[in-house]
Amino acid sequence: EVNVVGLAGCVCRLTGEPSWSIGDAKEAIFEAVQIPCREQRLVVGVEELSDDDALSSLVEEDATVYITLVRRDPLQALWLERVEADAEELEDAPAQIRADREVVMKAVRQIGWVLQHADEALRSDSEVVLAAMTNSGASTVKEVGEYAVLAALRCAELGPRSDRKVIMAAVRRAGKSLRYAEDSLRADPEIVMTAVAQDGLALHFAADALKSDRQIVLQAVQKAGLALQYASQELREDPEVVLCAVQRGPPLCLAYTSQDLLANREFALQIVKAEGLALFYLPEHWKVDREFVMEAVKSNGAALSAAAEELWSDREIVLQAVQQDESAGCSPLKFAAEHLKGDREVVLAAVRSNGHALQYAAPHLLADRQVAIEALRRTPEALLWLPPACRQDRQVLFLSAAPRRAKERARERSPTFLKRRPRWRSRSRQ
Repeated sequence: EVNVVGLAGCVCRLTGEPSWSIGDAKEAIFEAVQIPCREQRLVVGVEELSDDDALSSLVEEDATVYITLVRRDPLQALWLERVEADAEELEDAPAQIRADREVVMKAVRQIGWVLQHADEALRSDSEVVLAAMTNSGASTVKEVGEYAVLAALRCAELGPRSDRKVIMAAVRRAGKSLRYAEDSLRADPEIVMTAVAQDGLALHFAADALKSDRQIVLQAVQKAGLALQYASQELREDPEVVLCAVQRGPPLCLAYTSQDLLANREFALQIVKAEGLALFYLPEHWKVDREFVMEAVKSNGAALSAAAEELWSDREIVLQAVQQDESAGCSPLKFAAEHLKGDREVVLAAVRSNGHALQYAAPHLLADRQVAIEALRRTPEALLWLPPACRQDRQVLFLSAAPRRAKERARERSPTFLKRRPRWRSRSRQ
């Protein structure tokens, strides 16, 4: 038996089933006294029951359950239902609802950025802001989750921005939310370290004193090489910090370090061994240095384009570059001297790494059957650069069509294709 009581006394008595949930009990109360389910708040002791709770968990020894019914304001009940279905409805809610903590909490737990529509008092409530950040859209996409945290904190008033717990929760999910923190928290080493561990570029918003902290800056450049630009001048000239930034990439980070450091031969060699494309940002005298260019193309063949033009004629360097081609488009062969574009060994090495290199080969090599076959094995689209006579070769045509045939076979084996494929039935003879 379920005894439902209100502030004025007994509301109704129900005979419940063991399998009932609290939601079922609300339906029974509605049938008994016509109070809509959305307006019912059922409480046992000081704890409000949710619709999913089992009624059997409340049964005492005498098999009687005593539940207190507190009726919600009809307007509040309506808006709780509306924001549960669509949190963005909060934007159209009347002022008294946007100041209702329960309605706003339900909305921001679904989509954090709707906090901007809440009353100012609730945007100053740390618990509400924290709920907006930690359950922002329940998204599994990292970028969307970070956006929601940033949006929620941007909407918050000064109180939550100076709350250490709120800011720590924010920077764990979106390092750049450090920008909205109060000044004293941007000078907190633990908070800043947490922020740069999540997003190295959050170093931009740290207090100046912490931009000189070697551990914090190292953590930042390990996460994002471009964070080097926000470090103190002293650390931007620190070889270990700069090397760490280059290894993380992109090599553009070298634009923020000292030219005196890059003029050091031993250090500059370390840089190009770690990232060949760093050659673009090194002083000009290293671009004519054969040893430097060789080390750069060993790391990344595309570094050949940054070398001095006189080294584009160096067969050993060009051969090394085309063998280390990591691109899916333009080949280092494009920058080789004309006589090397006609060198069969160099061109074969180039098309084996990147079939697109065929477009830069000398005309007489375009008609070379082995060169054509090697290019097509790597990149079927290389057929575009072959002369008409070569396109008549059976093996050449076979290789160029291979990806299309593989795609068709995969499609034919897919469950969707098999499901849609018509099933032919033989007609019985009349």
